[in-house]
Amino acid sequence: MGELAHEIARDAILLNVDERTVRTQIRLHLPNIERSALRSLSPKSVYEKIRLQVIARCSVIQEGIDRAEKLAYSSLLLGARVLRRDLTVERQVPPTVPLAFGPVQPSFGYFVQSKLHYLMNARCDTMLELGIHAPEAPMPLVYAGFSACDRRYIREALSAVDPTVDPAHVMVLTRMYGLPSAMPNLMSLVIARSAQYLRNSTQVRYIVTAFNPMLGFTGAVYRASGFVPFALAPVTYNYDHRGFYASRRRSGVALSQNLDTPPNVLLVLGVDRHANRLLAKLSKVITIGDQEYLERAVPPLGLGAGEKIEISGRLSDYRKTLERAWSACTVHPGYIRDYEANPGPRGQCGVASVWLARELRVRHGIEATYCYGKLETEVAGVEPVDHHCWLEIGPAADPGRLVIDLTCDQARGLKQTTLCDFHGDLSRRGLRYITSARQRLDELDQDRVWSRYLALRDTVEGVGRGAPGGQVPTLA
Repeated sequence: MGELAHEIARDAILLNVDERTVRTQIRLHLPNIERSALRSLSPKSVYEKIRLQVIARCSVIQEGIDRAEKLAYSSLLLGARVLRRDLTVERQVPPTVPLAFGPVQPSFGYFVQSKLHYLMNARCDTMLELGIHAPEAPMPLVYAGFSACDRRYIREALSAVDPTVDPAHVMVLTRMYGLPSAMPNLMSLVIARSAQYLRNSTQVRYIVTAFNPMLGFTGAVYRASGFVPFALAPVTYNYDHRGFYASRRRSGVALSQNLDTPPNVLLVLGVDRHANRLLAKLSKVITIGDQEYLERAVPPLGLGAGEKIEISGRLSDYRKTLERAWSACTVHPGYIRDYEANPGPRGQCGVASVWLARELRVRHGIEATYCYGKLETEVAGVEPVDHHCWLEIGPAADPGRLVIDLTCDQARGLKQTTLCDFHGDLSRRGLRYITSARQRLDELDQDRVWSRYLALRDTVEGVGRGAPGGQVPTLA
């Protein structure tokens, strides 16, 4: 083991990264090693089997940290002595530095999740991103990303604490990160401020999170912030064809780990007094079984007639919102010249579809599939669209699957801007949506459309820090 420790220390020095980061990545990739190899090989030889993946990921993390520290204006914290609860930093040499709590711009939140967080797998359904910033800095010093509670096994485990809990009143703290330069108690403060934000501006009553003991985490920050354990849940490890870790959301439900692994610890924080009174009575931690975890992990795919009517009624407002955010930064590169000459929906179908797919999941719990292909037409006076993107809800072979198109007016002559109808009915009307590629929302951050979608979402949400003239800062 001493030889292995030497190898890890050497790699950390070569990468200019702390040893904990290296060890976390080692533990994250160990389940991809065959059990027989663990038994027969030396610890150093086992490390060699995953060393490439560990070094590659640590290199990306360290490069990201170097960039993030500059964008977070962390040099303002040099000589920091005391952090007050009002977020004022006292330094050894005046003046003090007033930090600010608030929303994080989506593109910067994505950077934290994909480049800095140890999982390096962003949650495409993140619905709330909060952080603590230095004055005028676009990048937060500490970050907290929240998603809706879409896992039934978590909701059912939480119902043992509060049988009346509404899933809409539960949020999951899915990603949390602090830059190396951030003062230690900033992590606890961002949790406290986030809980206060949710209490004052939403109906959320519980925040759920988890930590993974196998990766060396103890949950100390969570416990110090008032979280209490309420369940143990299985955790699965998936790897791509190159041996790199990939989250189960991105890779689907198939598992590729070779080892049995210990469970995650689920914790919950009460946001209001009623929730805290119930949590004070919590006396046991329940265990979620493997079968329950796997069977209840995937959000349902499908749509009822009532939801179809509701979505149809919202499309016009969605379209107006997106039109105000469309720009040369969001249009497909092949249509930039057309857009500059005649701004409109051409080339905006991809970003519009990604935005709506996320909106449907986050706001309505509906799983939509992103489709790329073409729109053929037999309707007199309506031109086809050779390259197009839209959403579908339902199985690919089902004529009853729903087609949602926020930019159908790209088909010149079609006298409507949005469309929401069943695939079979559209075909009978002479509008044939022919798909050549289908992707789930969780796969889309690997697609070229994602950077343009982030530019769109930045503008839609109107979150920009430190930008002259009200412009939204970028990572470019």
